[in-house]
Amino acid sequence: MTMNLGPMFEPFNVHNLTLRNRVAMAPMTRNFSPNGVPGENVVAYYRRRAEAGVGLIITEGTTVNHPAASGYPDVPTFHGIDALSGKPTMSVGSVGLTEDFISGTMASKQESVEQSGIDELVKRMNSHEFELIAVGRALLQDPEWLTKVKEGRLGEVDDFARKSLTKLY
Repeated sequence: MTMNLGPMFEPFNVHNLTLRNRVAMAPMTRNFSPNGVPGENVVAYYRRRAEAGVGLIITEGTTVNHPAASGYPDVPTFHGIDALSGKPTMSVGSVGLTEDFISGTMASKQESVEQSGIDELVKRMNSHEFELIAVGRALLQDPEWLTKVKEGRLGEVDDFARKSLTKLY
């Protein structure tokens, strides 16, 4: 049986916003902004996903200027001269995992979490149950995920591995 992936790749329009497709990268905390300031490596990380065709990128959460705002020193901040000096303030979280959100992360003892098929996802999108798909872990470790799905190369989609949280692909 051939899946109709068409709805995933149709443009999405709401008010004055037009997205080239209906796939959004979900927000995920990455901890790659030393002292709260994102560097060129973080900019390049997001650029790779945009260039690979993601319709909308929702960046990781940022923090405000309050001691209780974050327990992580390398999460981007939304305050201070260094963080707001013309560099993009980054803010970054999964489709198709067989486990819950915590499984496969640093809190889990598992090294990887199996990817489930996207058949159910596509079926629900085709029935207009939702308009956008937020893709997190799959895009975190493979910026070409969307291209592979669009081209039917699902066999090339790897299981989500905990080690992928330790670097920017």
